[in-house]
Amino acid sequence: MKKILSLILVMCLMLALAPSAFAIWGHLDSCPIWPCLCDEILEGAEKEEQELEYIESLRVFLITDRDEAGDRLDTIVAEVEQPYFYDDKMENQAFLDENEAVKEVLLGYFEEDKLAENLYRSAGFIHTQVECSFDYLREVGSTASLEYRLVAADSAEKVIFSCPALDDEVESISVRVGDILVKLPEACHNQAFTLAMSIAEDSAEIELLDESGAAIEGAEIVK
Repeated sequence: MKKILSLILVMCLMLALAPSAFAIWGHLDSCPIWPCLCDEILEGAEKEEQELEYIESLRVFLITDRDEAGDRLDTIVAEVEQPYFYDDKMENQAFLDENEAVKEVLLGYFEEDKLAENLYRSAGFIHTQVECSFDYLREVGSTASLEYRLVAADSAEKVIFSCPALDDEVESISVRVGDILVKLPEACHNQAFTLAMSIAEDSAEIELLDESGAAIEGAEIVK
Protein backbone atom coordinates (compact mmCIF):
# COMPACT_ATOMS: atom_id res chain seq x y z
CA MET A 1 0.00 0.00 0.00
CA LYS A 2 2.85 2.36 0.88
CA LYS A 3 4.52 1.61 -2.48
CA ILE A 4 1.29 2.44 -4.34
CA LEU A 5 0.92 5.76 -2.44
CA SER A 6 4.55 6.61 -3.14
CA LEU A 7 4.06 5.88 -6.84
CA ILE A 8 0.94 8.08 -6.99
CA LEU A 9 2.84 10.90 -5.23
CA VAL A 10 5.74 10.68 -7.70
CA MET A 11 3.32 10.75 -10.66
CA CYS A 12 1.56 13.80 -9.21
CA LEU A 13 4.88 15.62 -8.85
CA MET A 14 5.82 14.77 -12.42
CA LEU A 15 2.52 16.11 -13.71
CA ALA A 16 2.88 19.26 -11.65
CA LEU A 17 6.41 19.90 -12.94
CA ALA A 18 5.68 18.98 -16.54
CA PRO A 19 4.58 22.48 -17.69
CA SER A 20 7.78 24.02 -16.29
CA ALA A 21 9.87 21.34 -17.90
CA PHE A 22 8.19 21.87 -21.28
CA ALA A 23 8.60 25.68 -20.93
CA ILE A 24 12.32 25.37 -20.19
CA TRP A 25 12.81 22.96 -23.07
CA GLY A 26 10.90 25.27 -25.40
CA HIS A 27 13.12 28.18 -24.38
CA LEU A 28 16.27 26.16 -24.99
CA ASP A 29 14.92 24.82 -28.25
CA SER A 30 14.24 28.38 -29.53
CA CYS A 31 17.70 29.63 -28.56
CA PRO A 32 19.43 30.79 -31.79
CA ILE A 33 22.85 29.52 -30.71
CA TRP A 34 23.76 26.02 -29.64
CA PRO A 35 25.05 25.33 -27.09
CA CYS A 36 22.56 27.85 -25.71
CA LEU A 37 23.99 31.20 -24.59
CA CYS A 38 20.89 32.33 -22.73
CA ASP A 39 22.79 34.35 -20.13
CA GLU A 40 24.59 36.31 -22.84
CA ILE A 41 21.34 36.92 -24.74
CA LEU A 42 19.55 38.15 -21.62
CA GLU A 43 22.51 40.37 -20.74
CA GLY A 44 22.51 41.84 -24.25
CA ALA A 45 18.76 42.55 -24.08
CA GLU A 46 19.17 44.22 -20.71
CA LYS A 47 22.04 46.37 -22.01
CA GLU A 48 19.96 47.41 -25.04
CA GLU A 49 17.08 48.42 -22.75
CA GLN A 50 19.44 50.49 -20.61
CA GLU A 51 20.80 52.24 -23.71
CA LEU A 52 17.25 53.12 -24.83
CA GLU A 53 16.47 54.52 -21.38
CA TYR A 54 19.69 56.53 -21.55
CA ILE A 55 18.80 57.99 -24.96
CA GLU A 56 15.31 58.90 -23.73
CA SER A 57 16.85 60.67 -20.73
CA LEU A 58 18.95 62.98 -22.92
CA ARG A 59 17.86 66.58 -22.67
CA VAL A 60 19.68 67.91 -25.73
CA PHE A 61 18.61 67.43 -29.33
CA LEU A 62 19.00 69.03 -32.77
CA ILE A 63 16.40 70.78 -34.90
CA THR A 64 17.55 70.96 -38.52
CA ASP A 65 16.13 73.38 -41.06
CA ARG A 66 17.09 75.21 -44.27
CA ASP A 67 17.24 78.91 -45.05
CA GLU A 68 15.92 80.52 -48.25
CA ALA A 69 19.19 79.77 -50.04
CA GLY A 70 18.93 76.12 -49.03
CA ASP A 71 21.81 76.25 -46.56
CA ARG A 72 21.52 74.08 -43.49
CA LEU A 73 20.42 75.73 -40.25
CA ASP A 74 20.77 73.83 -36.98
CA THR A 75 19.42 74.65 -33.55
CA ILE A 76 20.78 72.84 -30.52
CA VAL A 77 17.94 72.64 -27.99
CA ALA A 78 18.84 72.04 -24.35
CA GLU A 79 15.99 71.32 -21.94
CA VAL A 80 16.95 72.48 -18.46
CA GLU A 81 15.00 71.58 -15.33
CA GLN A 82 14.94 73.00 -11.85
CA PRO A 83 16.88 70.89 -9.34
CA TYR A 84 14.89 68.14 -7.67
CA PHE A 85 17.71 66.38 -5.87
CA TYR A 86 19.79 67.47 -2.92
CA ASP A 87 23.09 67.28 -4.84
CA ASP A 88 21.72 69.54 -7.59
CA LYS A 89 20.58 72.13 -5.06
CA MET A 90 24.01 72.00 -3.41
CA GLU A 91 25.62 72.59 -6.81
CA ASN A 92 23.43 75.66 -7.25
CA GLN A 93 24.29 76.84 -3.76
CA ALA A 94 28.00 76.45 -4.48
CA PHE A 95 27.59 78.57 -7.61
CA LEU A 96 25.82 81.30 -5.64
CA ASP A 97 28.43 81.26 -2.89
CA GLU A 98 31.21 81.63 -5.46
CA ASN A 99 29.45 84.53 -7.19
CA GLU A 100 28.46 86.88 -4.38
CA ALA A 101 27.79 89.87 -6.66
CA VAL A 102 25.39 87.80 -8.78
CA LYS A 103 23.76 86.37 -5.67
CA GLU A 104 23.19 89.88 -4.30
CA VAL A 105 21.15 90.81 -7.39
CA LEU A 106 19.21 87.55 -7.36
CA LEU A 107 18.14 88.04 -3.76
CA GLY A 108 15.77 90.64 -5.16
CA TYR A 109 13.88 87.75 -6.78
CA PHE A 110 13.86 85.04 -4.12
CA GLU A 111 14.57 84.60 -0.45
CA GLU A 112 18.08 83.31 0.23
CA ASP A 113 16.88 79.95 1.51
CA LYS A 114 14.79 79.48 -1.69
CA LEU A 115 17.30 80.84 -4.19
CA ALA A 116 19.23 77.63 -4.96
CA GLU A 117 16.11 75.55 -5.58
CA ASN A 118 14.66 78.17 -7.95
CA LEU A 119 17.82 78.46 -10.01
CA TYR A 120 18.04 76.65 -13.34
CA ARG A 121 21.62 75.62 -14.17
CA SER A 122 22.80 74.40 -17.56
CA ALA A 123 25.81 72.66 -16.10
CA GLY A 124 27.24 69.19 -15.70
CA PHE A 125 25.76 66.53 -17.94
CA ILE A 126 23.51 68.84 -19.98
CA HIS A 127 26.37 71.21 -20.76
CA THR A 128 28.50 68.23 -21.85
CA GLN A 129 25.71 67.20 -24.24
CA VAL A 130 25.63 70.74 -25.68
CA GLU A 131 29.38 70.70 -26.29
CA CYS A 132 29.16 67.25 -27.92
CA SER A 133 26.44 68.60 -30.22
CA PHE A 134 28.76 71.41 -31.31
CA ASP A 135 31.49 68.83 -31.98
CA TYR A 136 29.10 66.91 -34.22
CA LEU A 137 28.01 70.01 -36.12
CA ARG A 138 31.60 71.05 -36.74
CA GLU A 139 32.20 67.66 -38.34
CA VAL A 140 29.31 68.16 -40.77
CA GLY A 141 30.36 71.76 -41.43
CA SER A 142 27.35 73.49 -39.90
CA THR A 143 27.01 76.54 -37.68
CA ALA A 144 24.38 76.42 -34.96
CA SER A 145 22.05 78.39 -32.77
CA LEU A 146 21.53 77.34 -29.17
CA GLU A 147 18.19 77.47 -27.41
CA TYR A 148 17.82 76.74 -23.72
CA ARG A 149 14.29 75.66 -22.79
CA LEU A 150 13.40 76.00 -19.13
CA VAL A 151 11.15 73.01 -18.54
CA ALA A 152 8.00 73.60 -16.45
CA ALA A 153 8.81 77.29 -16.07
CA ASP A 154 5.80 78.50 -18.06
CA SER A 155 3.69 78.90 -14.91
CA ALA A 156 6.42 80.66 -12.91
CA GLU A 157 6.24 84.33 -11.97
CA LYS A 158 10.01 84.60 -11.61
CA VAL A 159 12.77 82.64 -13.32
CA ILE A 160 16.51 82.54 -12.76
CA PHE A 161 18.78 80.78 -15.23
CA SER A 162 22.56 80.52 -15.19
CA CYS A 163 24.88 79.06 -17.81
CA PRO A 164 28.65 78.50 -18.03
CA ALA A 165 30.64 79.92 -20.92
CA LEU A 166 30.71 78.20 -24.30
CA ASP A 167 33.98 77.74 -26.15
CA ASP A 168 32.22 77.15 -29.46
CA GLU A 169 31.22 79.63 -32.13
CA VAL A 170 27.48 80.08 -32.02
CA GLU A 171 25.12 81.88 -34.37
CA SER A 172 22.76 82.95 -31.59
CA ILE A 173 21.70 82.04 -28.05
CA SER A 174 18.15 82.24 -26.75
CA VAL A 175 16.24 81.19 -23.63
CA ARG A 176 12.67 79.95 -23.88
CA VAL A 177 10.32 80.20 -20.91
CA GLY A 178 6.95 78.81 -21.95
CA ASP A 179 5.78 81.05 -24.82
CA ILE A 180 8.41 83.71 -24.09
CA LEU A 181 11.60 83.58 -26.16
CA VAL A 182 14.48 85.84 -25.10
CA LYS A 183 17.31 86.38 -27.56
CA LEU A 184 20.61 87.11 -25.83
CA PRO A 185 23.23 89.55 -27.17
CA GLU A 186 26.54 88.50 -28.69
CA ALA A 187 28.25 89.29 -25.41
CA CYS A 188 26.73 86.07 -24.04
CA HIS A 189 28.14 83.91 -26.82
CA ASN A 190 31.50 83.35 -25.15
CA GLN A 191 31.01 84.08 -21.47
CA ALA A 192 29.04 82.78 -18.52
CA PHE A 193 25.80 84.62 -17.81
CA THR A 194 22.79 84.66 -15.51
CA LEU A 195 19.32 85.63 -16.70
CA ALA A 196 16.66 86.74 -14.20
CA MET A 197 13.10 87.32 -15.38
CA SER A 198 10.05 88.68 -13.62
CA ILE A 199 7.14 87.48 -15.72
CA ALA A 200 3.82 89.30 -16.02
CA GLU A 201 0.80 88.17 -18.03
CA ASP A 202 1.93 89.58 -21.38
CA SER A 203 5.47 90.77 -20.68
CA ALA A 204 8.63 90.17 -18.69
CA GLU A 205 11.28 92.29 -17.03
CA ILE A 206 14.79 91.04 -17.71
CA GLU A 207 18.09 91.32 -15.89
CA LEU A 208 21.10 89.81 -17.63
CA LEU A 209 24.33 89.58 -15.61
CA ASP A 210 27.93 88.54 -16.17
CA GLU A 211 29.98 86.65 -13.57
CA SER A 212 30.87 89.85 -11.76
CA GLY A 213 27.21 90.79 -11.36
CA ALA A 214 27.47 93.62 -13.91
CA ALA A 215 24.56 94.11 -16.30
CA ILE A 216 24.82 92.90 -19.88
CA GLU A 217 22.77 95.04 -22.25
CA GLY A 218 20.90 93.86 -25.31
CA ALA A 219 18.62 90.99 -24.23
CA GLU A 220 15.48 91.08 -26.32
CA ILE A 221 12.08 89.36 -26.11
CA VAL A 222 11.42 88.22 -29.68
CA LYS A 223 8.08 86.50 -29.02
